[in-house]
Amino acid sequence: MIELNTAQKNYLFKVIFDLRDLYKIFDLNILINLLKGKKVLPYLTAMVLQDSNFFIPVKTSTLEKSAIINTQITKGEIRWQADYARRQYYGVNFDHSKQKNPNARAKWFEAAKARWLEKWERFVNDMFKRS
Repeated sequence: MIELNTAQKNYLFKVIFDLRDLYKIFDLNILINLLKGKKVLPYLTAMVLQDSNFFIPVKTSTLEKSAIINTQITKGEIRWQADYARRQYYGVNFDHSKQKNPNARAKWFEAAKARWLEKWERFVNDMFKRS
């Protein structure tokens, strides 16, 4: 689930990666156990953050660092918080230079999800098997 939070600040872009929305991907009993223990969510959030930042446009690293600082890892909330975060994410009036990051593009979370969703699924399933 992607949630855009415009109520607080105009420059906040927030992705909430909610395991409950993955019921179509994972067995429901597995998800219930994972959510009860909340053992997987912080690790999965960190993985999604790292994979998303792989595609983030970089000029000064402020946007990338904002996610590291503002993410609530135990809640599964990844937040890119900069005055230009929303416009950069959607590519509005921005040139996504590939000079510092050749993988840079708009909608970096969507790019990460398209590339690594299966890896995230395997990770959650492996963590469940270990618990």
